[in-house]
Amino acid sequence: HGDVSIGHFFRYHLGQEMMDKLIEPLLAGIYGGDIYKISLLSTFPHFIQVEQKYGNMVKGMIAAKMSHQKAGVSKAAKGAVNEGDVPRAGKGTMTDAQFDKKQSSIQRTNGNLKASKGTASQSGMFRQLTGGLESVVSAIVEQMPSNVTLTTKALVRDISYADAVYRYNVNGREETSHMLVISTPPATYKDWFIRDTGFDGVRNMEQSSCAIAIMAFDKATFDGELKGSGLLITRKTDTPLTACTILNQKWPQTTPDDKIVLRVFIGKPGNDVVERYSDEELSALALKEIQRIMNFKANPEWIKINRLIHCMPQYNVGHRAAIAAVREHVKEHYPNLYLIGTPFDGIGIPDGVKQAKELVQLLTKSSTT
Repeated sequence: HGDVSIGHFFRYHLGQEMMDKLIEPLLAGIYGGDIYKISLLSTFPHFIQVEQKYGNMVKGMIAAKMSHQKAGVSKAAKGAVNEGDVPRAGKGTMTDAQFDKKQSSIQRTNGNLKASKGTASQSGMFRQLTGGLESVVSAIVEQMPSNVTLTTKALVRDISYADAVYRYNVNGREETSHMLVISTPPATYKDWFIRDTGFDGVRNMEQSSCAIAIMAFDKATFDGELKGSGLLITRKTDTPLTACTILNQKWPQTTPDDKIVLRVFIGKPGNDVVERYSDEELSALALKEIQRIMNFKANPEWIKINRLIHCMPQYNVGHRAAIAAVREHVKEHYPNLYLIGTPFDGIGIPDGVKQAKELVQLLTKSSTT
């Protein structure tokens, strides 16, 4: 089975209406791109396996559901790690004081997680940290050993490799290293290894942009009717908006009881307002469009715009082969260079955590052999 796009695969199995009304708004929002270009092999390879095994995706999904019902949900929890557990890498690898520090930090993070599950009526598969994602970064920084130096807000340029040494420029200062781990968006590779075409599979990745408009309203004067925790907007709708989350209903702990907060997502393939518009223009556009779509007239107390410009890699058809070629090139010509992050094996936070853990295991194994 060759690689195909998500759009063509699901349209073949589920039909055009299901594509337009459900699949496209959901998956286009996740990947920030055109689902008729995004690779099925790089995003949902298990659907290819289901089709090959059962001859039809729908039959395969029905069979899988029946199998799960017979097996019972208890197996899903088999092997689960208790909250707060920290695996110890081996005798002598971590002092008791270091272990206690890690355990304490992770327990605090888990406490934030448990506090944000919401009420029973709002329970679902999504979870949020009370302190926001920044609390994860803060916990990681807190756990860093004393011999680790963190440099932030620094621009890295001109990475090159010669005579078994990597050379690069950090804020105008030349640095050298015998090992490098790179976990940055594809655009950064345009300034690195610039004469080596072996990295073109990363450099040439299509990237999309999006913006998020967060707007807060006074609940007492809000004239709209809010149902559920948000909405998805189809590509065929005449608007640059793609989705809206009602934060006070999806994550009640993030919002005062007397406020309504909407998180509006802006940016569709082929629409460049995210790059062209100022913050003021985007704010006005987002408010006008969400008022029209959700049918209300209330004005917000404030609006904040966040942007991601050309930072969302597009896993288009052929992505897996292109990335495999880059990794093979690195393996052959660049010892101790490790490439992870959004251009490679997943754009979500769990994907990033998985890649990092696998790399740490690899480096730990290499250092002990």
